[in-house]
Amino acid sequence: SPTTNWSDTTFTSSAVNGLPYGHALATVFTNGIPGVSSVVDIVSSNNVNLSGLVISSAPLSPAFASGTTSYTSTVPYTTTSVTVTATLADSTSSLKINGITVTSGSASGAISLTVGSNTINTVVTAQDGVTTRTYTAVVTRTAPSANANLTNLSLSAGTLSPVFAGGTTSYTTSVVNATTSITATPTLADT
Repeated sequence: SPTTNWSDTTFTSSAVNGLPYGHALATVFTNGIPGVSSVVDIVSSNNVNLSGLVISSAPLSPAFASGTTSYTSTVPYTTTSVTVTATLADSTSSLKINGITVTSGSASGAISLTVGSNTINTVVTAQDGVTTRTYTAVVTRTAPSANANLTNLSLSAGTLSPVFAGGTTSYTTSVVNATTSITATPTLADT
């Protein structure tokens, strides 16, 4: 039977107009001379994993793991928006964050947060165009504080009477006649 010296053989494949997606024309060259050509199936990746997921100002719980798709995070009321940085495990995949295409490893645009639960979906689509995986993060923005208490109240001149106490809301002070103004400095209990 004939033997082939594979060191002298090369293979090429190229897309051909009219062939469906996922197919190419492969040609065997021996010693630089084209030989057999055949239509071959090209296997596309179906990897839909992320290798990283970070939400600005919002640590994920649990900590990110590629196989985990549900996360939560809580941010203070003062945080009005976040960005999401998702990194693809397979660069041939693509991703969308809340329906907007984003480049792997780059931060999304600002995502506004309302008070309460905010769901952020990161959808990875594999190279095959069919396989998808959704990573979901529910970011909870806390309500504004209802704590209007003080932990201290100091004056630039004079002394408070009675001595400051968190539950007391009425004070008096006496100053010398030459004093034309004083400054009251409150310290909030909830910063």
